[in-house]
Amino acid sequence: MSKYKVEMNGFQIQDCEKLSHQQTMQLLDDYHQSHDEKIKERLVLANLKLVLSLVQKYHQRVSNLDDLFQVGVIGLIKAIENFDTSLDVRFSTYAVPLIIGEIKRYIRDNSSMRIPRSMRDIAYKALMANEEFMKKNQREASTKELSKLLKIDEYLLVEALSSTNSVTSLSQEVQNDSNG
Repeated sequence: MSKYKVEMNGFQIQDCEKLSHQQTMQLLDDYHQSHDEKIKERLVLANLKLVLSLVQKYHQRVSNLDDLFQVGVIGLIKAIENFDTSLDVRFSTYAVPLIIGEIKRYIRDNSSMRIPRSMRDIAYKALMANEEFMKKNQREASTKELSKLLKIDEYLLVEALSSTNSVTSLSQEVQNDSNG
């Protein structure tokens, strides 16, 4: 997928219709009343650039952007199906979190290793606490200092922080440098 031009089966996103806020709201109202698939398709096509912009933020996490784009479109379709036009909210404001949620769920479910939520939460808290510590003390906190700040076991903290490292395959070739 190119950064500047996207083509899917001969279809170019740049040629998609751009809808105003009023047009989008009217089409959403019309769709919710009639459930006409042509209206839904028009809404999807008009918002593909939104999906593409969100997918590009996650390009480094997956090998196949086409899959990620399709998952983003599923999030867009869910947004179209569930959007309430009676609220004074732009469609994109509602759609973006749904699309990102679908993308993150796909990445999480298809990752090579599953890290428990509690571990990720501890790692996040530790990183935030380390930033605060650095602001006050102009140096990074030791694991002992962080474990005291967060009131958790030092071993658990080290395990949580190491879970944020990227995974490397054991069968991957090792490259030698000049030092052997």
